[in-house]
Amino acid sequence: MAVWKFTLAVVQNDGAAEFVGDAHRDGVLGTRWMNSVWLIDYALSAEGLAAAVARARETIVVDGGKVIRLEPDDLVTLQEIGNESGLGWHRVHALANSHSDDAMPLPVRRLASDRPLWSWREVSAWLAARELVSKETAKFAADAYEINAGMMSN
Repeated sequence: MAVWKFTLAVVQNDGAAEFVGDAHRDGVLGTRWMNSVWLIDYALSAEGLAAAVARARETIVVDGGKVIRLEPDDLVTLQEIGNESGLGWHRVHALANSHSDDAMPLPVRRLASDRPLWSWREVSAWLAARELVSKETAKFAADAYEINAGMMSN
């Protein structure tokens, strides 16, 4: 079995006693409080990412928490693409502004500030096809997207 490293964004369930991210749980690497959300870092052995996340979610629900998403979010800025890929902002900026037939995928959203957002799932797959990130990175992004989509429908 592989060890899966991931971060879950967690809030307190309505009506539950106060939820506190517990750093003493199985597989928890650390916790931090940010913008009214607990971010809990895990390293869990499981057959796949979905199984590891399901195991962590069970513990969180028992403790009175509610998982709102698996991090990182699929929508990312050029800076975040640079950080996640290890390519750096300047290289990613050049790829995003390329006018070649094989250009980076287009942004999927723009904020009011006209700051574009890309799908990390799409961009990581594109980068992996060019051997700029590992296939594992692209698979993790695709799996995380599917897991988050499943959480949104529950």
